[in-house]
Amino acid sequence: MAGSLRVARASTGGPDPIADVVARVVAAEVARVGARGALLAGFGCEARALLADWLRPLVAVTVVDDGGVTEVARALHRAGAEPSVRDVTALRAWAETEAAARGLVPVGMTDKTTLLLGSDPLPARVLALGDLWASELADLGCAVAPPPVLRGRTAEEVRRVDAALSEYLEGGAAPDTAFGALGPLGEDVRRALDAGISRRRGLLVPKLTGWTVGVDLDR
Repeated sequence: MAGSLRVARASTGGPDPIADVVARVVAAEVARVGARGALLAGFGCEARALLADWLRPLVAVTVVDDGGVTEVARALHRAGAEPSVRDVTALRAWAETEAAARGLVPVGMTDKTTLLLGSDPLPARVLALGDLWASELADLGCAVAPPPVLRGRTAEEVRRVDAALSEYLEGGAAPDTAFGALGPLGEDVRRALDAGISRRRGLLVPKLTGWTVGVDLDR
């Protein structure tokens, strides 16, 4: 998968091209709206730390208040919210409130695999890691919560799904060619991909590949 080569190049020392693109896009959005910095809205300490390191050369970084998110999640639980969407809904609600009060831009950490195949609400409109596959982030030491279609799957299975998605979206392969080798999982992946089209519109994702969610929506 081409993405793995991107991560390999980015971890060899010297300037990191991925970090530079991500930081510049987020910094441009912060400047565009006249904000004071970025508020990182997401679960996962490793991804949060990685993204903060990437952004800090160009953007003032604040991390969302986990305590506030927990309080909102508890309120949603008492109101009978579905467990599958409660936490991310609480995260987005609190992040938007906190960001508005402090003059910041909420920045989510959803990866490309989850962005393409997930069904839960997204944590923010700006998704700084949205053009990095879940397996790429795993290679960088970041634990990623998989979308429902991949829950219980091994790291190697997730890597194979990422490769199939890359072959289809970035390489232009026919669906049967890209997903056929996945067996029954390939059909589940295709259904999840098709189901999330409307969820993926109106996003800002730093472009790192030949096909980026929020920029290229023709497939």
